Amino acid sequence: MTIIEGNRILSARASDLAARAEHGTVERKAAGVASIALATTKSLAAARQVLGSADLGDDVRERAVEILGQLTPADYRPPPTERIAR
Repeated sequence: MTIIEGNRILSARASDLAARAEHGTVERKAAGVASIALATTKSLAAARQVLGSADLGDDVRERAVEILGQLTPADYRPPPTERIAR
């Protein structure tokens, strides 16, 4: 699996979260924003960078970043080239 494919998988997961959240809630907006950030970038780091510079309310931005963190461990394990060596 490539990094881009991983982002697409995470984007779909975030989109599912948005679809299940109540209309008009911060949760729905943040999950939608996270999905778009993932779908339009090549890496998780790039998606985080997009969220940091996007014109969003602080509550939506903070929750979107939290959602990215929640999706990452369970849904996508990056290839060895993206992992940080210890």
